[in-house]
Amino acid sequence: MLQATLALVFLLIFLLAWVIRRTYSFWNGKGISYLSFTDYVRLVYDNFTKPLPEVILTNYRRRGRFYGSYEGFVPTLVVGDPLLLRDIYVKDFKSFSDRIASNATGNPLWDKMMLNSPEEEWKATRTM
Repeated sequence: MLQATLALVFLLIFLLAWVIRRTYSFWNGKGISYLSFTDYVRLVYDNFTKPLPEVILTNYRRRGRFYGSYEGFVPTLVVGDPLLLRDIYVKDFKSFSDRIASNATGNPLWDKMMLNSPEEEWKATRTM
């Protein structure tokens, strides 16, 4: 019984390590700066212990105008340069429409934000 329990524990640890390695290596070889798993864990910790603007500014200074990060297990590109954001949201809009995977959150204020709108609502709001 003890051997089966130990085998199960080692299997779970191995699977967890495999999932973490697979998920948090998305940005490897993509040619941009990115947060490693330990950097991401530090970022999550900093989000709870420091003011958010300080955390954002620190990462911007460390990583540059844009870098790869994660929202949980989902790879996310973080863009901090206003000129680059303008190009993304206006000029290259077709390539970046429907940025949020789940648009409906149940929060009416969040759901109506322009940056969280699906493509058609975004266009209508933008042309007002």
